[in-house]
Amino acid sequence: MPKGRPKSQVAPCRFCSKQFKRQEHLQRHERTHTREKPYLCECGKDYARQDLLVRHQRLDHQSGTPASGSPPTPHENVSPHLAPNDLTSCSTNMPSTQAMSDSTVSNLSLPSTSQTVHSILDFQSTSGLDFLWDEAATTFDFLPSVFFNTDYPLSDLTDRPELHTNPAPVHPAIDAYGTPQITPEIEVQPSRAPGVVSNDNDALLRRALVATSDAASSWLWTITATTHSSLLHTIRCKAHILPKEFRLPSRHALSRYLESYFRAFDNHLPFVHKPTFSTKTAAPELVLSMAAVGALYRFEHPRGYLLYFAAKALVDDQIAQRSDHVVSHLTARSPEDRVARFSMTSPTIYIPKHILQTIQALLVLLTMSSWADSPIVRDSMSMAGKLAMLVREAALSVDDERPDGLAWESWVRNEERRRTLFVAYVLFNLQSIAFSVPPMVLSHEVVLCLPSTEIEWNAQTAAEWENLRLTNVGAFEERCFQETLSQVLAGKSVYEHKTVSAFGNYVLIHGCYQQIFFERQASGGFLPFHKSTFRPDVVRVFEGALRAWQNSWEATAESTLDPQSPKGPLGFNATALLRLAYIRLNSNLPPFRRFDDIEPSPIINMFANATSQAVERSVSVDRAILQCIHALSIPVRAGVAYVARTQVDWSIQHALCNLECALLLCNWLESVACVVESSGMATLREDEKELLAALSSLVRETELMDDLLDIQDGYAVHFRRLAWCTTKLWAEIFSGGYVFEISHLVGTTLSDIADILEQRLLGGHIR
Repeated sequence: MPKGRPKSQVAPCRFCSKQFKRQEHLQRHERTHTREKPYLCECGKDYARQDLLVRHQRLDHQSGTPASGSPPTPHENVSPHLAPNDLTSCSTNMPSTQAMSDSTVSNLSLPSTSQTVHSILDFQSTSGLDFLWDEAATTFDFLPSVFFNTDYPLSDLTDRPELHTNPAPVHPAIDAYGTPQITPEIEVQPSRAPGVVSNDNDALLRRALVATSDAASSWLWTITATTHSSLLHTIRCKAHILPKEFRLPSRHALSRYLESYFRAFDNHLPFVHKPTFSTKTAAPELVLSMAAVGALYRFEHPRGYLLYFAAKALVDDQIAQRSDHVVSHLTARSPEDRVARFSMTSPTIYIPKHILQTIQALLVLLTMSSWADSPIVRDSMSMAGKLAMLVREAALSVDDERPDGLAWESWVRNEERRRTLFVAYVLFNLQSIAFSVPPMVLSHEVVLCLPSTEIEWNAQTAAEWENLRLTNVGAFEERCFQETLSQVLAGKSVYEHKTVSAFGNYVLIHGCYQQIFFERQASGGFLPFHKSTFRPDVVRVFEGALRAWQNSWEATAESTLDPQSPKGPLGFNATALLRLAYIRLNSNLPPFRRFDDIEPSPIINMFANATSQAVERSVSVDRAILQCIHALSIPVRAGVAYVARTQVDWSIQHALCNLECALLLCNWLESVACVVESSGMATLREDEKELLAALSSLVRETELMDDLLDIQDGYAVHFRRLAWCTTKLWAEIFSGGYVFEISHLVGTTLSDIADILEQRLLGGHIR
């Protein structure tokens, strides 16, 4: 007899024709269309899901069942094919595990074969973390920072519904030009930390938040015949340094690539000022480097790589000319002349536009080489050295606080330089994450003020910019990066008087991560498979810093977890760094990627040889696991198949983050399985049971439900199967189209790990 329940054909949704594998999933989905609430409490309240009713009865009536003692039933027709256990498996909530008697808990460790499946289903349905599926919350709410305070057990926090969600932001309607339509009844609210009070400046900022319209920015990527002729002339003059195979694409093709750059890539690293950018005056190396990345986003990889090598040759030529210029200074005839000439190259916050654009072109090329195919990954480190030299020469360590009364044109030059240098700092940190190498620029070298808000950056004209500053007095005050980062690292609040911009928060979380990286290095953390942990007092300091940063993120109007938000992806990207910071605080994984692919990934070797490190279970690790679960909940709620086909516009840091989330979950679940196998379920803390239940509820919302539920073994095997399911889900997310090779590598790495875990399950391998 085949394992599991008999398969039956389920009709598609009668409203949207979406297909489901199980009848109860179809019914729950259709209720999102009809707004029916079939689960009725005796007090008169009704709910769309049974778990919400159970939770209401537990919290408001101090009981997990109605007063009559009969189980709650929906007042609608239920399919006669559904067994009672099927209804249980749909639930994402159950009475608190604290309600279990000691005898019940002790009996969970060694279930009989006939009761195993039923008891596991019951355990899976108990989760105080059901607010991950709360219909009253938006899909993109952040987890409250109080959940990451290890002074409070998770099992206590989940019983306080007022802390389950932050105030939900209200997303306004968007008109044809991408402008939010604000009415007196609708106000854009950011996701706020508890106790954060909105002020008038925040409200004005939210009303002023607009997306750049296509009509106003369409000229950005237009290559006219004159511009194309000018580029062609440059190419002919530099033909001796360019690849022999290179031919300048037509102006229409270049326009297509530049459009893709500005639509898909620019918002992730916004350092080019779009309102004043013109292809007519831009440096050829900058135009070609942008076109190279844009070609990748159009999935024209061969053309993209040809443009990459051409742009790289032009950048190298510019750097060589500057080197020749320095040599001429050093070989001047008299010492006095050498001093006079050399003093002209001292760092200054004013950078000629052609030099700034060479730095910007190098930034784009560094991004492409770091995440692209292996043959050009080797370029990334040498390119990073050149970029580090240029950004230091561009006065990275010189205070650039702007005086009052600055004209728009001067403000734009200053802000573009500032953002360009910060993007270099960010890219060096991302290289550090991917390759486990020290970043080329350290936080203490960055003596700049934080970037301004995106609404000010995207102002189309001087009049619009001046109006923003007049109507938002005090909202655009300068904040020093060094000072603000020090406050965050000390766990202090940084948002009371004025909030930090989305770009500013993004830079600050990079600063926090870099501090953790060097602290880990100092503790011997990245020796091969060396088991080392931070001291508890060090972990608490960093956890306080990360909570302070999250409070700043929540207080910022531009913050969002929606990848497609008109506010831009910076807030969403920053959360990936937050999760990585929590993970690196509590785990010690080998570097993901080498500079060549001759040897298999050390991570694959680690799993293939069954040498993955057991994670030490602790309340701090619980917080890192909670971040991993929340990271997985975003694509699960949106739809794994959907995200797999649309995540090409996501930043690569989400690929790096999700890889480490999957690895940490695997190791943690293996640790849990080993403990349960030897000592029983009673050994687990209540917080760990909450996390296991929440993770199981996520898997049950996917097509892997049957793989997770159809088992006849105990809890240890179940938790190992859960590790395989979560890894397989993340592998599927990265199985679709990709722009940069690193996303494909992450997907194949996760797929290989999932295969290894599956083979262990099939072979009954127990470590």
